[in-house]
Amino acid sequence: MGLAIAAIMDINKNRNNIVNEISSRLQLLITIGIIFPTLTYGFFRIVGQSETFSSSSSFTWWILIVLFLFNYLLFETLKAKLSTKFLVWFSRLYLAEIGVFIFPISVFSSKSNEALSFLAGISFFASMLALVIIPFILGIVLMIQFFRYFVFST
Repeated sequence: MGLAIAAIMDINKNRNNIVNEISSRLQLLITIGIIFPTLTYGFFRIVGQSETFSSSSSFTWWILIVLFLFNYLLFETLKAKLSTKFLVWFSRLYLAEIGVFIFPISVFSSKSNEALSFLAGISFFASMLALVIIPFILGIVLMIQFFRYFVFST
């Protein structure tokens, strides 16, 4: 009996660590997301784009902050109800999302006026696409879970 209680306590401790890890990653993503539009604006201005183009291009990236905040609110609402399997999956995907920021930020901060090579261009495009797709998919999964637990529960 004592071993069963110890095992349950260990599982709960591990679950709490995963929940804290996800919350920290989401907070970091929100912070990076706030900085990212400023980087895009600065990059486009340095490479000679017009004020209008630079402003509109950086403005479109604010959607990331909305997605991250939406995910954060849903996650905080659902964290007690999500299974450990879901939590591990979310943790890994949010870590991947943090990693996806590396390439665009390194390109933007290099202040290079040169065109990207073909391979670098494809990598840049893929990472920019992943920046939006990953939080969008996670938001959909969290919305489904939200409806499952709070709207359609009997």
